[in-house]
Amino acid sequence: MDQLAPSEQQLLEKIRQLPQEKVVEIEHFIDGLMKQNQSVQQRIAWNEAIAQMSTDSEIEAEIASINAEFAITELDGLGHP
Repeated sequence: MDQLAPSEQQLLEKIRQLPQEKVVEIEHFIDGLMKQNQSVQQRIAWNEAIAQMSTDSEIEAEIASINAEFAITELDGLGHP
């Protein structure tokens, strides 16, 4: 474990002195914070990946190819005379 600051050591000692049910509550609280942090990190990673893909020339070429392939069908059903 990394070296703890004195205030962190004091906090751990106080937690160790708590009744077990309070320690469990703290564990659940910390688990929730960690899940939130993971969720935020995942969203950041996802947004970064999307930003990179938006400037990727191979992806742009593939999108252009798909758009060209479906350009004719976009007019289907529009009631042109």
